[in-house]
Amino acid sequence: MTLPEVYLFRDEVRECDRVAIEKYKIPGCILMENAARSAAEWLHHLQGGVGSCLIYCGTGNNAGDGLVMARHLHLWGWKVLVVLAEAPSRFRGDALLNWNIVAAMQIPVYEIFSRPTWQEELAAHQQQAPWAVDALFGTGLNRNMAPPYGDIVDLMNQHSRHCLAVDIPSGLDADTGEPLGNAVRADFTATFVAPKKGFLHASSYLGEVKVFGIGAPIDLATTR
Repeated sequence: MTLPEVYLFRDEVRECDRVAIEKYKIPGCILMENAARSAAEWLHHLQGGVGSCLIYCGTGNNAGDGLVMARHLHLWGWKVLVVLAEAPSRFRGDALLNWNIVAAMQIPVYEIFSRPTWQEELAAHQQQAPWAVDALFGTGLNRNMAPPYGDIVDLMNQHSRHCLAVDIPSGLDADTGEPLGNAVRADFTATFVAPKKGFLHASSYLGEVKVFGIGAPIDLATTR
């Protein structure tokens, strides 16, 4: 599939989602499913089959993408550990829907907010797993990350052998490409609909970028 060669600002990303939901009548959970399954398939391809990974989740829709990936990878035989930065009671909407699925499937979860020695424990887990999946923050981030997110980013940068970022490396400003304090240095970035405007100035954080559709018409990014 060839996607349109456009670069989107964060407000345009939101508008694409709105058009897909309101004009094309595609529920948000299906958009999330389509995007995140594509990212999971790419990770599976990059690994060359079954592997193991830690999927780091915040609380928003980017985390929802990570939870969808966790489900599919788990079903394909991967050893998956979902790392929650905050309590699951913070999930809302489509992210909550996918959290409930992950919980019902009993996919292993690590809750850093309940473990005072999480940094040492997670570093050990990450050193044993070839992959880190960054699903902390998406394009909406426009300020420095509050604790513990900066420390989680440091852990991923220091201890992961390979890192795949979901939509955008966490900590980057989607419009400018500037790091907002700490930012994930990904080896691969699975982005959705179109590259983000900030990607033009953030090559050292992105690694290889691949654009995936979300199940809406291919001209979504250019017909708003």
